[in-house]
Amino acid sequence: PFLPGDAVASNTPGAVFAVELRNTSNEPQNGTLAFSFRGPREVEVGGVEYGAIGEASGVSARYRHEAVSGKFNGIAVRTVRKANYEYGYALGVIGNENIRTGGWLGGGSLYLEGNAWNNIATSLPKTDPSQGGSSVAVDFSLSPGERKTVRFVLAWYAPFWRPGAGSDKTYIHMYGTRFKSATDVARHLADQHAPLLRKIQNWQQVVYGEKKLPGWLQDSLINVLAIVTQNSFWAKSADPKVWWGDEGVFCMNESLASCPVQSAIAGDWIGQWSVDLFYPDLSRSNLRVFKHEQKDDGEILFAWGSGIHLQMPFYVFQIPMNSQYYVHLVDRLWQHSRDDAILREYYPSVKAATKFIKAMDKDSDGLLETDGAFAQYYDNWVLEGVATHVAGYWLSTQEIAKQMAEAMGDDAFVRECRDSIDLGKKTLESTLWNEKAGSYFQFKATKSNKVSETVLSDQLIGEWFTRVHGLPGIFSPERVNK
Repeated sequence: PFLPGDAVASNTPGAVFAVELRNTSNEPQNGTLAFSFRGPREVEVGGVEYGAIGEASGVSARYRHEAVSGKFNGIAVRTVRKANYEYGYALGVIGNENIRTGGWLGGGSLYLEGNAWNNIATSLPKTDPSQGGSSVAVDFSLSPGERKTVRFVLAWYAPFWRPGAGSDKTYIHMYGTRFKSATDVARHLADQHAPLLRKIQNWQQVVYGEKKLPGWLQDSLINVLAIVTQNSFWAKSADPKVWWGDEGVFCMNESLASCPVQSAIAGDWIGQWSVDLFYPDLSRSNLRVFKHEQKDDGEILFAWGSGIHLQMPFYVFQIPMNSQYYVHLVDRLWQHSRDDAILREYYPSVKAATKFIKAMDKDSDGLLETDGAFAQYYDNWVLEGVATHVAGYWLSTQEIAKQMAEAMGDDAFVRECRDSIDLGKKTLESTLWNEKAGSYFQFKATKSNKVSETVLSDQLIGEWFTRVHGLPGIFSPERVNK
């Protein structure tokens, strides 16, 4: 379930699959539906390669297959590893269906000979304590014209993880504080599936009911939100002394499949809009970490850690940008929520972050130098001198910080930001406008006289951001139109 505004209900590790059967013939029809799940691989529960906690890899796991009955009918499969940490799943159906349970139906030498799917009407493979797979079969009989819906439930439970070999840190997925087992999750879904489905349909219908949007965009706006569930971590620490407390922390991983950086702030800046809108409390817990790890000079970290580490802060990339991202993220959350308590909590760190960035303007011309690789969000694109997209970004950051300073009654900082913005605008126009091309240079270095006439597609990113944050643009309308 993905429910905007309800982080707790959305943090439910399970899925319901509704299969509708219709007999369109004039004769009774009998048949069998089967749902098969392979279960976890040994390395996922037996070792540390994938973050699970267990014995050394290669130790044969012992899986317990247990029947479950009630509103949820099916099979629960679990294995218990070191320190009594349990990993498992539950597979079954909702309601009083005529079911049978068995082992995995995948076939192949690992499990069984032949294709077990051919035999589901009469038999299922036996469960094997050395294997984690299982299956559930539902026998049905439909009269002519009759229809029925069979609802399968797949729930999982793997709340504990360590970030890697040798780590002494243990984390708990937040759902582990609400559910005790996969069976617990499955029973919850069996009990709540109808109201959950109504809530899901209600919010999705807002998008599908917007007649101005084409169908492909309606689908995309809904389905892209799967990224939040796939790449997010809402966790608490198993160590009660960690400063997070019971509310834990929330973060998005840049890409678990290719660039697994935990809560890289550049990625949060562009990819966490939906979390800000739908789950502002989670965004606030995310920003708490950046504020907590802020250096004394105001510098904001680049990311929490690599892989699935949540406590390995590093600062070495995009130093002219990270503290700017932070200013934008704080204001964005404040603008969305209109909660002035957020402003009061984060304003001192926002002011410190802005001053840190301003101190990087070594020639005091109102703009930032972006020399070298990893200095801005096009990581390996080496720039020199001042760059238009970074210059515009810096001007927008100061406008945003000035807006917060005004709300806080910090008149001195308002004047400081205003003076810096005015100076930066003059330098940007005199240094970076390319009259011949009718655009801005990509970058220009006054010391080396190097210049790039490449027209960067997001050279007006600063203009866009100030408008998104409810502020006037920072480039002249004539330039923007041109």
